[in-house]
Amino acid sequence: MTTSGDGSSTGADFDATSLPGRLIGLWEFDDGASKVAADTGLDDGVAQNGSYDEGASNYGGWLVLDGYNDHVDIDGEDTPFDLTAGTIETRFIADAEHCGSELEGGTLVSRGEYDDRDDEGYFGLATTDNGAVKVVHYTGSVSTKLTTSDGFFSAGDVVTVRYSWDAMTGAVLTVENETTGQSETLTDDTVTGLTMDIGDNDDENFTIGAREEDDGDYDDPFDGKIAYVAVSDASVTTGDGLVEGTTGDDVIDAAYTGDPEGDMIDSGDAILPGEAPDDDIVLAGDGADTVESGAGDDEVYAGAGNDDVDAGTGDDLVYGGGGDDTVEGGTGDDTIYGDGGNEPTIATITFEGEEAGYLNTMGVYTIDPDTGEITNVEIAFENTSEPGSGGDLEPGSSYTYVTEPGAQVGVFLISQGASLNDYDALGEGTYVFQDASGNPATVDTVNPVLVFVAEDGTETVLDGDVFHTAAHSGNEALNPDGLVHTAGFSENADGSVTLGFEDVDGLGDQDYDDPVFTVAVEGAGASFDNAHYTVENASETVVEGNDTLTGGEGDDTIFGGGGDDVIDGGAGTDNVDGGTGDDTIYGGGDDDVLSGGADQDTFYINSTGEAGGSADSTVDGGSEGVDWDTLDLRPLTDNGWTVDNLAKTTDSDGNGFDGQVTLVNSTTGESSNINFTNIEEIIPCFTPGTLIATPRGERPVEELREGDKVITRDNGIQEIRWIGSTPVPTDRLARDTHLAPVLIRAGALGNGLPERDMLVSPQHRVLIASDRAALYFEEREVLVAAKHLTDDGGIRVVRPEGLTYLHFMFDQHEVVLSNGAWTESFQPGDYTLGGMGDAQRSEIYELFPELRTDVGRRDYVAARKTLKKHEALLLNQN
Repeated sequence: MTTSGDGSSTGADFDATSLPGRLIGLWEFDDGASKVAADTGLDDGVAQNGSYDEGASNYGGWLVLDGYNDHVDIDGEDTPFDLTAGTIETRFIADAEHCGSELEGGTLVSRGEYDDRDDEGYFGLATTDNGAVKVVHYTGSVSTKLTTSDGFFSAGDVVTVRYSWDAMTGAVLTVENETTGQSETLTDDTVTGLTMDIGDNDDENFTIGAREEDDGDYDDPFDGKIAYVAVSDASVTTGDGLVEGTTGDDVIDAAYTGDPEGDMIDSGDAILPGEAPDDDIVLAGDGADTVESGAGDDEVYAGAGNDDVDAGTGDDLVYGGGGDDTVEGGTGDDTIYGDGGNEPTIATITFEGEEAGYLNTMGVYTIDPDTGEITNVEIAFENTSEPGSGGDLEPGSSYTYVTEPGAQVGVFLISQGASLNDYDALGEGTYVFQDASGNPATVDTVNPVLVFVAEDGTETVLDGDVFHTAAHSGNEALNPDGLVHTAGFSENADGSVTLGFEDVDGLGDQDYDDPVFTVAVEGAGASFDNAHYTVENASETVVEGNDTLTGGEGDDTIFGGGGDDVIDGGAGTDNVDGGTGDDTIYGGGDDDVLSGGADQDTFYINSTGEAGGSADSTVDGGSEGVDWDTLDLRPLTDNGWTVDNLAKTTDSDGNGFDGQVTLVNSTTGESSNINFTNIEEIIPCFTPGTLIATPRGERPVEELREGDKVITRDNGIQEIRWIGSTPVPTDRLARDTHLAPVLIRAGALGNGLPERDMLVSPQHRVLIASDRAALYFEEREVLVAAKHLTDDGGIRVVRPEGLTYLHFMFDQHEVVLSNGAWTESFQPGDYTLGGMGDAQRSEIYELFPELRTDVGRRDYVAARKTLKKHEALLLNQN
């Protein structure tokens, strides 16, 4: 649909891929001045054209109706539409110009004669004067009626309606208000035998915009505009709302047709309560599956195997399950679990009957096993009374509740909830339980309060006392007349539980048969909790995997679980928990909270917040397992950020640090903070590189060039003759561990040197000047390789994700100032020259041809005596 600049509608396009099966009828009302309403849904090879009658017309791709019996009559062959299963979809706008502040009910699409509905059958899709959408469908002695809540739409709203029927499985009505974003899905899976084989010897075809009351007489006209009417020969009612894979390697995307019940991705068949049409629930099963769940707020349970999941748009929930999974959350506020969750907890609540007349409300929730907190609250049945007893809930009606894997599920009853509350007026939002102080309630909270939180944050307290089966064994005064509410339970052979509620006074029951329900819970480790006993399924075995999890845009929550995971929070305010294993976590900025969990984790801060540190990052390395966590700032320092300040204290277990790093962007002037706890190692040197003293001041080593002047300890200012570099990528560093660099922390050499942390190669030699050196080696100044200076304190070998060593060389071996400490320049020797590439070695030989000979190399002597490992140990003795 397109709109003009003032928001008025100017046309609509039907998405032919949105309906299951073949498109056998489509009227889009873009016929211009023609009096023929053309049928372009020709998958059956038959054009069932219609006529604009009683003043009906089309304009801008819409059927325009004034509510005075104008309509479109579909002529042609009736038989192609005598379907035992099918789907009808339409889109409409109730005309505000005609309706004013009030709505007038009217029929959108009908088939058959209403007065003969009991004998010949009838179908009608209509609006009501209360702003609801309804469908009535009669076939022989069976019928169904499905109606949305009152006030579902207002005049001027764009509303899309889809109705599916199946003679074997029942009927589904899905209605979406495109203007407000509200949607409702209503099902009737108790009725069988519904078909579109309607009519007497006259045959009956479709009427659009009115209802044929009797042969040739029309009433109940619609006042507004209709964009299209589409008919397909397949139904979505056969689905169970779950897109299921197999035990093999499935590709589950919009083209996947392997679900046993016919459910598909983004086909508008998400029929479970509380789900919008494209909010898919995917159970991929075992195997190395590829899942693309597309649009909507999806739930994906990838199952065992090395799965690849792209959750697409929307606020998605993804469980990777066992195996080494790759998960991309996409846009939206996603929640991702790397491990576990091969299957969700599914609770089916079936209404068995009630004749008491108490208009109670039935709900369901999840219980936190550690705290008892009530979460994921849903209303299953707003009114638990049968027709004739104050409600319209038919025995056999069921509600499906899908929640987290291995969940504890409880149910609750609100006494007289339907008579005390107007649920329809609440709109879109969520339910939460609170205690008297407004905190989250638990199942043990006395007199918990049910609160509805609207999308704008407005809270509404629902009236009526609440009875929790998980907390109470009976004897709870609830009802307004002072009667005592109690519950009875019985466990069935299939593991389900039947429970009934009674309002008793002493030994007498004032009313009749109170509501009775059966609760069946599926899923490994899931349980139904009540005060008498807990019915629990066998637990699932969680298989840890080395997962790759990406949050993408939005405020994501990601749990790595076990294994060595790679997690990237992406844009937005993310909350990441790596779990056990040696995890690699990327994040930063936007108030991210990054937790490594147990074992050796590495954090890369690759983004920062707004100026002034208003969007800080919080990093917690964790203290369990093999406790050595690394905070790596190189993605920042390589992109214009420098460390302005580092404040740290020893952490609680004594082997790491807690503190804060403040960074400043030299280009933009922005600043940002990184708050950290339980971090044992921070990389790199907290500057863009090691600073070398020159006549022009300290300069980063990576900026030096051949011909630049450097201050030396022995020979004053000397010119650099050669500069080289040795990249050591991640894979080589993992293979050749002896090449790992040595981190010399600020002050570790004594007397406050070096002035900043310094990262050097293990063979790089540092000048040590001390009386002990003079005592043992008759020279007060000696050179010691960094690897021989390592200890348990400020000098140690680190394991970065790859690095590049830089070398510069003078006419003779020199000692230069690096971050304020004296260290050596490059000294060529047999070992170092042999380890170089041909190009670098040839370059040095061209500058220093004498180095080609043993004599020449011996003449390029070290600036100081170099100590061996055992000799260096003498300097470290206390």
